[in-house]
Amino acid sequence: MILNEYCSSAQCSVIGGAITYTIVNEHAEGLPLIVVHGGPGTPHNYLASLASFLPERPVIFYDQLDCGLSDKTNNPQWWHIERFVDEIEKLSQHLGLQQFNLYAHSAGTMYAFDYALACPDKITNLVLASPVLSINAYLAYMLELLATFPENIRTVLRMAMEQNETDTLELMEATAYFAEHHMCRLPVWPDEMFESSVNTNIQLRNHMWGCNDFLITGNLKEYERLSCLSEFKVRTLITVGQHDFISPTSCKKYTELMDNAQLAIIQDASHNPHIEQPRLYADVLCSWLAGTQKYSF
Repeated sequence: MILNEYCSSAQCSVIGGAITYTIVNEHAEGLPLIVVHGGPGTPHNYLASLASFLPERPVIFYDQLDCGLSDKTNNPQWWHIERFVDEIEKLSQHLGLQQFNLYAHSAGTMYAFDYALACPDKITNLVLASPVLSINAYLAYMLELLATFPENIRTVLRMAMEQNETDTLELMEATAYFAEHHMCRLPVWPDEMFESSVNTNIQLRNHMWGCNDFLITGNLKEYERLSCLSEFKVRTLITVGQHDFISPTSCKKYTELMDNAQLAIIQDASHNPHIEQPRLYADVLCSWLAGTQKYSF
């Protein structure tokens, strides 16, 4: 954790309530980076180490509404992509940012990409870490991965998909196998990973994503943006782990379809390469963001 490096925390009003944000490296002069966490419903803790990679710029973390330290409305009317996209705009306005870098991870890439589609002139650099830009592509690769699992694991996960099971001991063991191989491959997960995991808003996640990573039943199930990529002009870096459950092949396709994008496949890592391969990931991220204009809060 890098909580001792946090410089200031405050709240920002958004539709439905208020979100809590934290600025690290507050007085640094580089162009700020806003970080969008994934989940849906998983607070930002697991991404906190990104700030230590970027001492030259303010790094702004926030917990989305109904996540982490932000307001808990427990109201599903706010759990839709348009409102979460608007959070990014509300936060940037609150901070007075006319221009900034945007980083998003996993499910958060859907919010960030849609924001960049709507407000491309505000984004200097976009980083999509383990992006989901096509639910169809995501599900196809998940089924490919499933076919490689040991038979007992495969059987349990398929049964869970068919019967919508969520809490059997066998399913927990199968999910642990999946996580150890494709979520984070470290033998011991750092505290921030556990903190984010145990504090995930399950109701929000189920409403937007579903209770099973192999079968999307929430309101994001029809998310498809491949048709938007050829016209997308924002300078973009896509990162993905070699063993990620997000397809490196799909990420390569996204990069090729975009006009101004590059791909970094992080070797010996899965869904959280910033934790699994921090030095390599820091080098990739720093070199990508290098050269942006100076900025002060």
